Amino acid sequence: MLHVLLVLLKILGIIVLFLLLFLLILLITPFRYQFELKKAEKQSLLGHIKVTWFIKAVQFTAAYEDHVLGYELKILWFRLLGNQPEDPEKESGKKKDEKTEERNDESEQKELAAASLNQSSGNEAENINEPDSAGTESLSSESAESAQTDHEKDESTDNLHRDEEKADKLSENKTSDDEKDKESLHEGKGGSGLLKKAEDLKKIYDEYAIADLLSELWTIIRKIIVHVFPRKLSGYIRFGFDDPALTGYATGFAATLYPLYGKNFTVTSDFVETCFDADCCGRGRIRPLFFVYILIRLLLNKNVRKLIRLWRKGRG
Repeated sequence: MLHVLLVLLKILGIIVLFLLLFLLILLITPFRYQFELKKAEKQSLLGHIKVTWFIKAVQFTAAYEDHVLGYELKILWFRLLGNQPEDPEKESGKKKDEKTEERNDESEQKELAAASLNQSSGNEAENINEPDSAGTESLSSESAESAQTDHEKDESTDNLHRDEEKADKLSENKTSDDEKDKESLHEGKGGSGLLKKAEDLKKIYDEYAIADLLSELWTIIRKIIVHVFPRKLSGYIRFGFDDPALTGYATGFAATLYPLYGKNFTVTSDFVETCFDADCCGRGRIRPLFFVYILIRLLLNKNVRKLIRLWRKGRG
């Protein structure tokens, strides 16, 4: 009996160890990406991106050309998502057949239109010879319509008077509410509520060390940017926004990343006109294990755990 239990425990241990090794391999295996971006002056944007994972077992490609976005997701040899054609030759043949069908339909429509024009011209010639017998009927209908329009005008004037009365009542109610709010502010009620809220926020800021949390978050954001940033990057980008202040903010952010791209890549800003020109390409990798490390680092922070407890209490 013990021998059987030991054998079962060994088998379970081997299975668990195999699963852990497989999970570790998946976390260590990086997502590799490469991209290309081109945008000349007075031309449309052209972009390509390709992402692969686990020895190209998973592939995602996307392309933006002529204001059309195409994408495709494959796992091994199976296509899961995508709007790109699998066989371009078949698609081109289908397009040709569709064009020929459209041309045939257009020719048929033209023939039908010509026939209808001939029929309508014949009917008009017959109608000219006939006497105009519907004149009296049109006059009676016009008189009835004029009476209806007068009645509708009277109803619209009544509705306008009612709407004006409602608006006057609403304005009176608003003025009374504003007067009440002003009185409460003069008495000091609103000021005391604001002071209490400010004190509560200050307590939370001091108790949970929000300043330390913000600094920790900033370091984590910098680490993520450095990890995700392309390892190889070349080309240039030239940009300019309507608001020069926004252009200045973007230039400052680009300057903080200069140590990462300063060798073979240039960023120029234009504060005079709005523009965006680019011709660049690059590639890099993203490891899932890095984000697991970031999550563990956040959970080990005491202040983060305090905020999680506070959030749970608020939900409870």
